[in-house]
Amino acid sequence: MPVTTYRCVTEHFILIFRAALKARRESVYFSFFREVKMKTGEAVKEHPLRRGNNAIKHPLCDGNGMMRVYQVFPFHYSNIEAMKRDFHRIKKMGFDMLWFNPLFETGSCPIVCMDRETGVLENEVLGSLYAMKAQIDPEENNIDERFLYGNGFTGRGFLFDAVNSPVDIKRLRAAETNRMLASITEMAAKEGLACLSDLVLNHVSSDSPLCQAHPEWFLPIESHYPDVSPFNYAKHAQEIIENYWKPHIKRCVEAGFLGFRIDLALNIPWQVREALYAYAYDLIRQKYNYPAVIFDETLYKNLTHEEMRQRVMTQCVAPTYITSSGYWAKANLHKHGRMPSWLYCETLAKDSAIATERRTGLLRASSELNQFQGTVNGTSSHDVLSLANKILNDMAELRFQAIPLLVEAYENIKRKIREKYPSCEDEGRRDELKEAYHLQFLYSFKEEIKKELMQEGKSQTEFQKRYFGSLAISAFAAKAGWHVLCGDEFADFTEKSVFYNGKTRTDFYPQRKHVVFKNVPPEILNSVLSQMAEKTLLSKGDFLSEFYPGLSFSKLKEQLLQPYIASLCREINVGNRSVCDEFSDLMRKKNIEVHFNENDYIPCVRDEQNRWGGNQDFRDFILDMNLILEKLTPAYAKQTFSCEVITLETGPNVMVFVRKMDAYFETIFVNIHPEISVELTDDMLKEVANIYQGRVPSFKGAYDAVMESKKFLSNGMILPPKRCDEKLFFQYRQSRFFFQEGIVAGQESEDSSRPCSASSSPAGQGMS
Repeated sequence: MPVTTYRCVTEHFILIFRAALKARRESVYFSFFREVKMKTGEAVKEHPLRRGNNAIKHPLCDGNGMMRVYQVFPFHYSNIEAMKRDFHRIKKMGFDMLWFNPLFETGSCPIVCMDRETGVLENEVLGSLYAMKAQIDPEENNIDERFLYGNGFTGRGFLFDAVNSPVDIKRLRAAETNRMLASITEMAAKEGLACLSDLVLNHVSSDSPLCQAHPEWFLPIESHYPDVSPFNYAKHAQEIIENYWKPHIKRCVEAGFLGFRIDLALNIPWQVREALYAYAYDLIRQKYNYPAVIFDETLYKNLTHEEMRQRVMTQCVAPTYITSSGYWAKANLHKHGRMPSWLYCETLAKDSAIATERRTGLLRASSELNQFQGTVNGTSSHDVLSLANKILNDMAELRFQAIPLLVEAYENIKRKIREKYPSCEDEGRRDELKEAYHLQFLYSFKEEIKKELMQEGKSQTEFQKRYFGSLAISAFAAKAGWHVLCGDEFADFTEKSVFYNGKTRTDFYPQRKHVVFKNVPPEILNSVLSQMAEKTLLSKGDFLSEFYPGLSFSKLKEQLLQPYIASLCREINVGNRSVCDEFSDLMRKKNIEVHFNENDYIPCVRDEQNRWGGNQDFRDFILDMNLILEKLTPAYAKQTFSCEVITLETGPNVMVFVRKMDAYFETIFVNIHPEISVELTDDMLKEVANIYQGRVPSFKGAYDAVMESKKFLSNGMILPPKRCDEKLFFQYRQSRFFFQEGIVAGQESEDSSRPCSASSSPAGQGMS
């Protein structure tokens, strides 16, 4: 019997097939939304952000509860106006929400940190976005002036070129905070985007006026984090909530924010979070007739899943979403793409934590507040390596592992770190040092791969396949959607530092370059910088400086010096005086004079116009992910969720996601090498069914449930948009499929002159 082949040549080849073991429940799905609309049908006030007065499609009341969030990183934009202009582009990628990192005035207490790009330690920084003097001070207008204006490329922003005097600066400082914030949310609403604000409940900056006005509100400053003062909720929770947090939340809501991302949620007592969540839910409902979105950041280690669960659980009011740790999970290609077991356990624990009442341990009673809940993945964030750098590290790791001498050296360094920092209290320091030295060992390989990515070849193909696969895992492996970091759509390699350089108070990763790097022969530069780098490395007296002198291979020494050379170049480009002076002295010995005036630097601005320096483009693929998420089974709080990631021998460029939401199954096929078309065959579907049945042996109907998808090949499938040109339409017609507006494909009807309507066909009804 011949094998039936279903040919699909869309650019990204994303198909979703649905099957249910029970009767389909679309009627329940739609009646719920009608009920919500009746509940919230109070008299509409004339506010541009009030529900019904704008283009926002809210995931909790106008959608299926799937988060499609774009993280807007403020330092990625020259100013707030540039940020606002970018909203249209963001909307075109299919997002429905924006999450803004804090925009408010920060502290100036210096600390030292690791450079996430090179792994070099002991960099002096200050001004973290998350070390705010005050978030919104009711007595003062305090948006961080770095987002309002700047002074050339030594600052973070360029709002007005007319800033030439202290009078101008004072006028800008006096710009009303609410007006500026409202302009952001109103512009977003015009594009159909809701806005979330970061809520940093754990601390303020250690030099905040609040610490002087209410010293009793704060715990002692921790030695590892001298730039922040943590709140003392154990003794002063009610006072802090009423006098500080409620006014702040109210002003954010007045400015048009429809929810909050909760930073370090696990550090905040559940009673505090519940009180503030209830306040935000009520306030946003009353003002805008929308349900609030509360998004808990709950990344953790050194806790069991049950300990995490106990910290997250509240009694009456819970967050709507919670972060997953899927960023760190890697599909095991030797086991058909299976995700690590800890991720399954964590997902179950987190979904349970936000759907369960704390005291009774039972699922919460059904209410509009928690109809939709679940875990959300992120492609990356400001706290971790960008997605591009994470993949680059994975590729560099393979090359690093091929050099036994370097591997042995790194293992010895890890052993010495454990010996020097043996206690449980030192675990954070141990992890930081191990990560730092690992990044230093990988750096030269990463730079090598970056050069290879500039042209077509094996490295570029591998990078793109890994990138497509990681995006798909982020989108589909969590119950309730994803968030994407600004720049990940372009594979931006520059890390998102929340700090600025402590010596020069400019961007940590400078947006300018000294002319010496353009005008001086590379061999002279390399000679001088290598001399400085070697001196820096040996002077640290750390683990690597013990290993370095014993190396007899000059090539390996050059590799280990590369991250230190890169760090020195960064310091020269930001204008660190001590580094510049040393560099100038050494260059003078080469009969080359180097100066450090403003006109000796070339602007290298990273912004949305030049894709922040990224040289890839994944926007269409991200749009496909978002349109698929919009069509998935709703993320109901009470439904148990699981997702299996499957790679195939019969389709090596295909990644499959089998999502199970109670009795519903959705099978998503993603082509992670879209330059090559893929044919979906019966053999592929059978392989998926066999692998899935093998992973869930206790569920006897797993194989049949996946194979049930086959009938939807002719009864409806969701496909990527924007592919409905004549050529593709003809190919689908030849394949016996219709292509309705690029979204729903159904079986060919008797009237073969045009696609059947999604609203009138069984496929259209089944897939809405």
